Amino acid sequence: MIKSILLVMSLSGTVVLFLQIITSIIFKKIISAKAKYFLLKMSIVFYLLPLPLIKNYYIDLFRSLNSNIFSLPQDEIYVTDVALNSESGNFNFSLAFTTIIIALIIVYLLIIILLARQVILYCVLKWKIRKYSIETHDKDILSILDKEKEKLKIKRKISIRYSKSIETPVTTGFIHTVILLPTTKITEKQMMWILRHELTHIHNCDYIYNLLCIIAVVLHWFNPFAYLLFNQLNSFSEFNCDESIVKNLNKEERLIYGNTILDFSGKTNENRLNKVMSALGNSNRKIMKERLIIVKKFNKRGKFEKIIQSIIVAATVFVSSLTVFAYQEPVVVVYKNQDTSDVDFIETYEYSVSGEFDSTEYKLPDLNKNEIISYYTIDEDGTISKTNENNKKAPCNHTYKPVTHVKHMLNSTGGCKIEYYHAQKCTKCGVTIVGEKYKTEIFEKCPH
Repeated sequence: MIKSILLVMSLSGTVVLFLQIITSIIFKKIISAKAKYFLLKMSIVFYLLPLPLIKNYYIDLFRSLNSNIFSLPQDEIYVTDVALNSESGNFNFSLAFTTIIIALIIVYLLIIILLARQVILYCVLKWKIRKYSIETHDKDILSILDKEKEKLKIKRKISIRYSKSIETPVTTGFIHTVILLPTTKITEKQMMWILRHELTHIHNCDYIYNLLCIIAVVLHWFNPFAYLLFNQLNSFSEFNCDESIVKNLNKEERLIYGNTILDFSGKTNENRLNKVMSALGNSNRKIMKERLIIVKKFNKRGKFEKIIQSIIVAATVFVSSLTVFAYQEPVVVVYKNQDTSDVDFIETYEYSVSGEFDSTEYKLPDLNKNEIISYYTIDEDGTISKTNENNKKAPCNHTYKPVTHVKHMLNSTGGCKIEYYHAQKCTKCGVTIVGEKYKTEIFEKCPH
């Protein structure tokens, strides 16, 4: 089990990415670029959202279907890293836990500084591009822009500017969106396809997912698959965009669009923020080849293929979400009478006395003389059941009842010692939370 929510988030996002790659290879002709792109976006969601926190909801769902699915073995020791001191009311952290926390704080401070630096550089570059670009007021170009916006139902204001600092069209700006065009000659037909392409990126909110992906990479800097996701997302945003455009085009229109891609797939300007801007052109030969294949050979999928595709995508997301079970909730020990009114993130248990018991008044069940130490719980009604000291907190929305925890210890002379503890036992999964010891009995000869 993993105690870190971040590690489980990283695992979940990686599983989605891995399954996307596998299904893309196996079902290459069935799954569309749109579906593959959707799975990549789901990978970002899994990387960014603390889905392990919904683990108990999953368990309750499965238990409602079959109560025996999650019967956990009670034979593992779970060690807590943090506890509340009942006398001072302060937190006590283990040295290892404290070291890890300090190291993580330092690492994430550095990451925040680096991220802030990139944001500043982006703002400076954006300012320079706008300063050294000229907004067009050409009625013909603006007319094409309005027509394409209407087709995609885009209502926000979008301006078009020419810049010498770029060689291929790009889109920048999250609030005030600008389509930047190179100063090279662009025909009317090319202008239509360029604007349609850039507006499709805007309609799909690709720049937002690019930004979220950057945040995911920063958050999961230790995971090499996060960087792979970053690379894949940029490629598939182009595939998805091309597929969206060509699905309703005839052969001649596809040819013109394909040639437009080739015309503007020259050298990439390394000074612009390629990773947070959409672009019509991409100089990577492999990506260009894939894009031209989509343009030339795209075929609409039939109903059966769409159903299969939907099942594959839904199954991929569902299977990936099951990684929440890799998360083990931290057990925090709270001692009796501890005031936790200001500590809302700690799960607390109120221990109560469930009766004073004399061990000579009852018979311990299944007592094995070869078992040096054995453990039992006694309910308020006197019911005795054997248990295991090495209780592991089960993944359950616990409902506790007060019980007495009994520890029976044999010695070499034939005697025994009985220790009694206040405890709480879950009525659903049976896990027992042991509190303070309140009584000890010693026998020269074991009467049990």
